[in-house]
Amino acid sequence: MQAAKKAEFQIEQFGTTLITPLIALNKTTENPIAKVYISSGIHGDEPAGALALLELLQIHTLPPEISFFICPLLNPWGMQNNKRTNADKIDIKTIAPEAIYLVQNHSKLVYTLETPTNLDINVRVKTHIEVIKAMVNELLNN
Repeated sequence: MQAAKKAEFQIEQFGTTLITPLIALNKTTENPIAKVYISSGIHGDEPAGALALLELLQIHTLPPEISFFICPLLNPWGMQNNKRTNADKIDIKTIAPEAIYLVQNHSKLVYTLETPTNLDINVRVKTHIEVIKAMVNELLNN
């Protein structure tokens, strides 16, 4: 959270799992050249995406002319326990009925964005920071 605050993101809780809150980071720019939505951390045993987002926030490499909407960790329990599943032993990517609370909360957040259908990039991060940087740079150069 410190990295997000330092990078001047607004932090809000958009929902909760059965045991932990779900956090969204928003940074809007007046007349942005692009709007980018990024989510990561759906599988706790795949930490690269969430760690890449943390590094991006820590080194302040996100361009100020782009609005960002970020859900950095969709499965906090899984990350904390190095498990693919959530606390209920459900792989939430499968959208099992028991995981609908996450899907509903996440959907509400996405649809409350300023113009959710007008996002320029929608990224589900499972990879290294260099890929994210390359995508943002490509957007800036177009």
